[in-house]
Amino acid sequence: MEKHQIVIDIAAYGWLSAPWQGFYPADLPEDWRLDFYSNEFRSVLVPAGIWQQTTTDIVEEWLDAVHDQFRFYFEVSGDVTPSDEHNELITLLGAQWGGWICRTADVADATPSVWYEGEAQPRQMREAIEQLEQNLRGKTRGVIVVNSTDEPWEVASDMRQLVELMGYG
Repeated sequence: MEKHQIVIDIAAYGWLSAPWQGFYPADLPEDWRLDFYSNEFRSVLVPAGIWQQTTTDIVEEWLDAVHDQFRFYFEVSGDVTPSDEHNELITLLGAQWGGWICRTADVADATPSVWYEGEAQPRQMREAIEQLEQNLRGKTRGVIVVNSTDEPWEVASDMRQLVELMGYG
């Protein structure tokens, strides 16, 4: 498969976690943070503990906060089975539903992903991109989950730039 046919999304592990606090202006209300985040990035991984507690009202707020190309991925493990209520959330997300991201278990239909917890070092970031390309196995979309503890917005931004330079839309 040619690179221009592959899309690699860069998704932070949540947008409200402690390492992300330095990304937002100090006076920005917490309920505006997803709006601010989506101006810089086009996807996010919603941690399992968050999406499992989420209601349709909250998802509607999320959708109002982001642009039309933004994608939400949900973290899942082998012991998490979505209920009808969770399927309702996915239906509500529509085209902005990215898929399930699984770190530790083999979940059917999970979106291929690589978790990146390193710093903004081009060689390590390139290795993560190449690893994801190998994990795609014929699929055209994958995700690199940035879960760095030191200025993760800079790591995510640098990763996005490298993905673009390498020709992955």
